[in-house]
Amino acid sequence: GNHPEGSITLKMTATGPEIQVRGRDKPGLLLALAQAFYLMDINVIEANITTDSKGKIANEFRIDAADERFRSKEFQRRLVEDLKFLL
Repeated sequence: GNHPEGSITLKMTATGPEIQVRGRDKPGLLLALAQAFYLMDINVIEANITTDSKGKIANEFRIDAADERFRSKEFQRRLVEDLKFLL
């Protein structure tokens, strides 16, 4: 599903890649994200999950800095595209 209110942002930080997921909460979203990371062999070091009273989510996933695939802009672009389908 493509949600106009949803967004996936990937930024490279000093502590490694960080993926931010914004949008409306829906059943199974977190599971779908976790599954996607698992299938792509992406190691999430830390996750911050917040949902406000209106059902808006702000999730942040810190990725293992040792994952060299993130050096590739193409990999980053494809990952963001893939994750957008889950919103």
